[in-house]
Amino acid sequence: MNSVNMMLFMIALPIALIFDAFIYRFFGNTPGKALLGLKVTESNGDNLSLDDYFQRNMGVWVRGLWFGIPLISFIPMLIQSHRLHNGQSASYDTKENYLVSGKPVGWGQGLLFTTLFVLVLFANWALNTYGTLLLEKERASAPTTQRGLSPEELQKLSDEIGSLYEAPSAKQSTSTPGPTDANEQFEMSRRYYEGDGVPQDDAQAAAWLRKAAEQGYAMAQFNLGIMYANGQGVPQDDAQAVAWLRKAAEQGLAMAQNSLGFKYDKGQGVSQDDAQAAAWYRKAAEQGGAIAQYNLGFMYYSGRGVPQSNIVAYALFRLAASQDADAATALEKLASSMTAQDIAKAQNLARDMAKPGNFGRALDKYLTR
Repeated sequence: MNSVNMMLFMIALPIALIFDAFIYRFFGNTPGKALLGLKVTESNGDNLSLDDYFQRNMGVWVRGLWFGIPLISFIPMLIQSHRLHNGQSASYDTKENYLVSGKPVGWGQGLLFTTLFVLVLFANWALNTYGTLLLEKERASAPTTQRGLSPEELQKLSDEIGSLYEAPSAKQSTSTPGPTDANEQFEMSRRYYEGDGVPQDDAQAAAWLRKAAEQGYAMAQFNLGIMYANGQGVPQDDAQAVAWLRKAAEQGLAMAQNSLGFKYDKGQGVSQDDAQAAAWYRKAAEQGGAIAQYNLGFMYYSGRGVPQSNIVAYALFRLAASQDADAATALEKLASSMTAQDIAKAQNLARDMAKPGNFGRALDKYLTR
């Protein structure tokens, strides 16, 4: 029995004892006692009132079962059994002088009681099994969790964007590119990172990245943040990773915005904050970042930091699906749990969001409809 089931049992037990008192009041006995040939009465043979029987059941709960705490409740049961075998009344019957009388039980009654007991156990097992299957089905149909950029994706993006990205003009050197120029410093970091013409050296790569990052080069700030996050060439430090990712994200670098959102999502180097995670995912998603669109879609699917909406989640997964395998898988799983009408709405929303410059406007219009 897991902790949740234990808690549910402890809550259900006193509720069941309350119902038991009402059954006794209206029928003069309870099914279990009737099948076992038992009956609880006043010492003069009269039935107990509803209030008296309720008080007795509370005594059973407290003194006879010790509040129904699993395993521990066997101790008072053994104590009460010992009293009965010694010809004494149970402690919860002695104070009010209640009488528990019994008569021989025939084999038919015994068989019926045993059958009902087995059926109750089977029903409990069946309900637990059904609940587990439903949970597994829900998990199977749910999109997978968010993710950041893999090392391979980071390298590919660095190769594609890094050599083309220019530092802010106010930070660029007007002299011939050299060791003090952010572009050249970024290039030196790439050469050390890849071992291109120099010995491969992550520490040197990080050192050159820092020089470029300190001049405001967003791509260098992003890469330095990733190296701190991975402990590559520098000591692993999520707080430093967040600091450098934030600098790049604030300059509008989509990859950095997604990665910063991921840090808020997981609470790495910063306090966990779903609203901030969703906000940064959105900034990157608006620029067409497929991973950010997928991550933002998952936030809408789970209702974390944003209103829960399968339609918005579907639209975002659809936008990302052509570029991201996880998004394509999530789209297929989510579609299986949606109606045709909702899917049509989501497809229309995705088309509106895909129009150039219309991502945020279409999303806000749908959310405030």
